[in-house]
Amino acid sequence: SFLSIVLIILASSLAAPTKALADATFDYQRLAVEEKPAVQHEDLGAQRLSTIAAADAVRKHLPAQDIKSLVNLGRINRRADKYKISIKYYKQALTLARRERSLRMEDVADVYNQMAESYIGLGKLSQAQKTLKEAVGQINKNRSKDCTINLEITNLAMFYENTGQYTASEPIYRTWLTNEERKYGPNHRYLLSPLERLSSNLARQGRFKEAEKVCSRAVELCSKSTFKDTLMDVDVLDICANVYTESGNYETAERMYKQAISII
Repeated sequence: SFLSIVLIILASSLAAPTKALADATFDYQRLAVEEKPAVQHEDLGAQRLSTIAAADAVRKHLPAQDIKSLVNLGRINRRADKYKISIKYYKQALTLARRERSLRMEDVADVYNQMAESYIGLGKLSQAQKTLKEAVGQINKNRSKDCTINLEITNLAMFYENTGQYTASEPIYRTWLTNEERKYGPNHRYLLSPLERLSSNLARQGRFKEAEKVCSRAVELCSKSTFKDTLMDVDVLDICANVYTESGNYETAERMYKQAISII
């Protein structure tokens, strides 16, 4: 088993500590980063527990300043529903990242997002929200003023959406849209994603006329664009059709559904 291999590597470190450390680090990183489809493991619980045990064993022989290893351990434990343990690793990684300034801002924000997911797993929504806000604060503090809104900021908006705080997420989507317009102009396809999110948000608030107006703009952008992205166009038509269905405009909704089917 993998755990046996790890134990053999650790035992051999007594004779050749430098080589064993390098081997253990390589095996650990392969273990932590590698994605394996769930269908390969019928007993996911046992698989995850053995993976965590092996990773923790190797962790003791890794450099104390290894941020990547801490993040990977956090991810492994989060996937095994060991949220408290994962949060501990994420906090250690962020502490080292702040001290060393060795991670890109995008990577730091991703650690915050993963930690927020662990808090959500524990049912601590207020702490998850606080963590996501901290990620946004770090982004705003370290990015240039003309930079387009970061994905991590939209994650905060999605958190608001998933907890029913639609009025809190609306200004984030509007800011996202404004930033994209300023950077790319009013007719660029990059505007489609914020338009989609904003239209769905307005519909969930019951503001259907505003939502339909946003949808009309998104559909018009798809038709005018010289660069065609079939999947994106279908997604826009599907979301807008849902908005029109919710507003009771079934004729327009049906037309959009048919248009989406025709281009698949």
